[in-house]
Amino acid sequence: MAKSKDVAFNIDYSRTNLASKIKWTDSKHKIDDCEPFIDFIRCDDGDEFQFLHADKGEITEESLFMFEAIKDKKDGTHYLCYSADFVVPDYDSKAAFVGAMKKSKGLVEIVLGFKDSKGRVIDNCFEEFDNRQAKLVKS
Repeated sequence: MAKSKDVAFNIDYSRTNLASKIKWTDSKHKIDDCEPFIDFIRCDDGDEFQFLHADKGEITEESLFMFEAIKDKKDGTHYLCYSADFVVPDYDSKAAFVGAMKKSKGLVEIVLGFKDSKGRVIDNCFEEFDNRQAKLVKS
């Protein structure tokens, strides 16, 4: 049996027509003062979502760059524009997620988390508003 390997990916949400939208709900912190990070990746297999979580070591963020939270003046939500590079360690061992990737033709949703200026994760700081799928590209 072949040994599973780490697989590097890139995702591009750099324009508002690609970006997911959130409603910022945290009154203590301003979104522009917070540091975004990849919290988890969600992929639809047709029946249910399959997930990879950063806090479980299922993904390792290499970089999240060109981040901009662009406020939609119509409804007060924010477009989360960015690009990111990350690694999925031992990719082939994540059978449910790999299967979902095949069924979705590589389309996933990235859900960000945010840290305050001291590097602490801010819980429940936003509501998901409009999650957009993007294609994962192997790098």
